[in-house]
Amino acid sequence: MIIYGTKGVTITTKKGQFLCPNCNRVNKYRHKKVKRFFHLYWVPIIPLNTEMEFVECSVCSATYETEVLDYKINFNDGGIQSIFEQAIQKAMIQILLADGEINTDELKMVHLIINRFSYNDISLADLDSVVRKLEVNQEPISKYLTAIAPLLNDREKEGILNCGLNVASSDGKVDDNELSVILEIANSLGVSQTRLKELMQISLPN
Repeated sequence: MIIYGTKGVTITTKKGQFLCPNCNRVNKYRHKKVKRFFHLYWVPIIPLNTEMEFVECSVCSATYETEVLDYKINFNDGGIQSIFEQAIQKAMIQILLADGEINTDELKMVHLIINRFSYNDISLADLDSVVRKLEVNQEPISKYLTAIAPLLNDREKEGILNCGLNVASSDGKVDDNELSVILEIANSLGVSQTRLKELMQISLPN
């Protein structure tokens, strides 16, 4: 009996160094492609097409879209601020301001979340100052998140949404403006509405 068909084969096409958003440092990476081959007796014979390609960190094994290689390292007073850390800060503050008031419970939740994921802690007073400045000059977050979405993996994207849901519900209620911002964040990050609903069922009180 002749056994034949097609199978996916993962091939490493390139190696190098990049800034891993998960590790927040420069690591080695492997650029991999999953190619479909025609096989005979399970031996790949003829390459057919490339199904997908991705970049894998050699340290933490997190995978990213290839656009992560285009990211340039930015230095600030505190050193390197990870893409994920920046996204958390911007998204949480946007949700905090969504209902038109700075609620103390929500501010404390944002403070807790930002310091949990930050390498440089910020005081509650300093955060309050930052929020009030941004309140005067708010900018849509969708453009920023759409640009950096390819640099985040699915776990990080869902982490941002889970944190956002915690902020929105920390005052005991979630209003329509907050839900609208959370939906905007999900769309910008490429998270489906179906998955967002699942996260909401887990995170939001009944």
